[in-house]
Amino acid sequence: NLIAPHAAMTLACLDDVDRQIENNKKRFYTYRELLKDVKGIELVEYATHERRSFKNILVKLTAEWPYTREETLLILQKENMVVRPYYYPPLHLKETVYPVIVGDMTNTSLLMTNHMLLPCGEFVSENDIKTIVEYFKFLETNHVTVKNSLKTNLN
Repeated sequence: NLIAPHAAMTLACLDDVDRQIENNKKRFYTYRELLKDVKGIELVEYATHERRSFKNILVKLTAEWPYTREETLLILQKENMVVRPYYYPPLHLKETVYPVIVGDMTNTSLLMTNHMLLPCGEFVSENDIKTIVEYFKFLETNHVTVKNSLKTNLN
């Protein structure tokens, strides 16, 4: 049974939660400050009236960003950055063994195509974040060349 060891590890880490949240906040605020200069990438803010762990760094790729989310993920993952699609695949698109009724999922469809999670956590330093954002700036500035290279390398 794996539940007992996981529960013990969780309880052992409770004393460190406040420090982890503070470090997560610092990473979040570093991303916020640096991403201001990148057109087409918006940091999704946390609600100020809620207590949060600041565990995830969620960004929205706007119409100004010259790449699709899939292109962006592909490029960054090739550079060994731990980036992930957000909310993909959405539950209404997952195959089920039982009948499912799905209504209008317009907002869900938007979330599944233009949001992604950036590197975060204990192993991500402020310098790592600076490198990531500088890479975004490079991609933005050189999008014509990079997109041509993508087409060449994917075919």
